[in-house]
Amino acid sequence: MALTKATYSMITGAPYNIFDFMTPTQIAAVVNDDYTVVTNNEIYAAILAAESAVPSGGKLYWPTGTFRIGSNEWELAPKIIRHFSDAPHLAQHPSIHGTGGMTITTEAVFGSGASRGTELSGLSVFNTNTNGACIRIRNGGIKLTNIIAESTGTNSDGILLEQSFLQSWSQVFCRGNTGMRLFSDNTAGAEAIIANTFTQVSAFGSGDDSVGFFMHASDSNLIQGNVFINPDVEQANHGIKIEQGKSNTFINAHIETSDTGIYEYGDVGSTWVMPVTGNIPSSLWITSEHIPSNLTGGGVVGPRQFAGDFYSTFFPASTACGEAISTVSTYRLVKIGKVVTITVEAVSGIAGNNFTNFRYGETISPSELYPVDDVWTPIIITDAGTNYTGALNVNSAGVISVYRNIDATSFFTNGATVGLPQDATISYVTNV
Repeated sequence: MALTKATYSMITGAPYNIFDFMTPTQIAAVVNDDYTVVTNNEIYAAILAAESAVPSGGKLYWPTGTFRIGSNEWELAPKIIRHFSDAPHLAQHPSIHGTGGMTITTEAVFGSGASRGTELSGLSVFNTNTNGACIRIRNGGIKLTNIIAESTGTNSDGILLEQSFLQSWSQVFCRGNTGMRLFSDNTAGAEAIIANTFTQVSAFGSGDDSVGFFMHASDSNLIQGNVFINPDVEQANHGIKIEQGKSNTFINAHIETSDTGIYEYGDVGSTWVMPVTGNIPSSLWITSEHIPSNLTGGGVVGPRQFAGDFYSTFFPASTACGEAISTVSTYRLVKIGKVVTITVEAVSGIAGNNFTNFRYGETISPSELYPVDDVWTPIIITDAGTNYTGALNVNSAGVISVYRNIDATSFFTNGATVGLPQDATISYVTNV
């Protein structure tokens, strides 16, 4: 037999069920998304009643269904509640739909509000207001886990974060004209966004002036020390745009954009660890000091991957090889400390030319990663159907070449099938 709200008080810590605060007609409207005989205001009133009944520190369970609250803006109660569902798939999330300025918002206070510690988990939140936002967070700490936030308005935000510190989010998808906006102007509710960790957050911008992640504040000190791990940005005018911030870190960012992948100015000391631009051509406009010097400033064409002095990478686009083979191929470069490791892609070609080597078409970048002296390592090559011990070479000008034999004197067979049958790796130490 299902528990009713009358029995919950007998079980310490048992979750409340929002359906227990609705009539059968209202439950049917939510389950079937049929609001023919039920109003949005009724559903909103039921949400407030359920929230009021849950004690601070308690849990409120949301069954799968469509909760439409119309133009009402649901301000979370000034208490700590875990709003959650057990939906096994995103498509089965209970969804909350609003048409007002905000679908869900917190109270606006300096520092941490009474709802600090509240969590939203396993929910989808939607907003259709032209200037709206799905979720607006205006006090010290609201935790989001496994959340979808999609706004369709032309000037909308998926998530508008105005104040948060020492908080951790994971598995959050947000979409709007700006997918996720971090904004702080030092007024009540928009005081500071500091020392948060955002893991696997996807931010999609849509519209003519769309942005995936947009970070801006009246002072860079108001947004600092935040870490973004595996963020995903797609279909945005600017993938990640930073107007003001300080010492924020982006790790392994996947960015696909038709305009500027990373646009940063007015920021102090962002750290970019392996930012990945996707398969749509992107550019970078960077002013941070935590990147190789030759990537500083505007107009740097992607894709590029880089990070401070300790760790950097370079993945050039596939380009035609030269000399013995003209087939398109590429390589991967990783620098950890002063050790550079280059992995060249396997490559084969028909009707090879009569040269001692073939070279990869893209020179290493930046030049600081060139070896001081030529470096060599033995590898297996193929020539006319037979494998031989060849050599992989990186010279002091950053050119990568594969040679027919170990002493670099033999020629590939003209017109025969020649190449590198498998990926090969070479490592060396730089002075930087």
